[in-house]
Amino acid sequence: MKDIWVDKNKCLHCFSCLFSCALAHSRGSDLWDLIMESPAPKPRLFKARDSDGLFPLMCRHCENSPCLESCIAAAITRNAESGVLEIDENRCVGCGMCIMVCPFGAVGLDRERRVAYKCDSCAETELPACIRACPTGALFNGTGNEYSELKRRRYGLRLMGLNGGKNNEVRGYRQ
Repeated sequence: MKDIWVDKNKCLHCFSCLFSCALAHSRGSDLWDLIMESPAPKPRLFKARDSDGLFPLMCRHCENSPCLESCIAAAITRNAESGVLEIDENRCVGCGMCIMVCPFGAVGLDRERRVAYKCDSCAETELPACIRACPTGALFNGTGNEYSELKRRRYGLRLMGLNGGKNNEVRGYRQ
């Protein structure tokens, strides 16, 4: 299964990912529609803070998913084809159990509509909106092994002093 990975060293903290996510989950097609929509659409990713600052945080679609197991309304299911955890807003009762058990804090509650929400990896598109919007390529869509390989290649380039390790392309991956 592909996940969304964040290279915190490349993140500008511009939040283009949050705006594009909210827009992708809105009824409108541009920023004006997004601003005027009521209730306001929520980005499905969150801001996390560490000693380096803020960075985007998305659902990890865990193999052993505490949110899936704790959902009393059976509103959270795993898409058999993609492996993505999805929330059926028609079933969700807004109890917040999924929020309490998520070890990453990657589930939110829309208080206006009383439903939980989280990253769905833009399952209906080829590439998630957050990745398309990131101006620095800090977000990567792939498997954990692919992301590890990318990081090893970048590190190797830096060690060898090739272009300061800032080569624009490393074996097909935008850097």
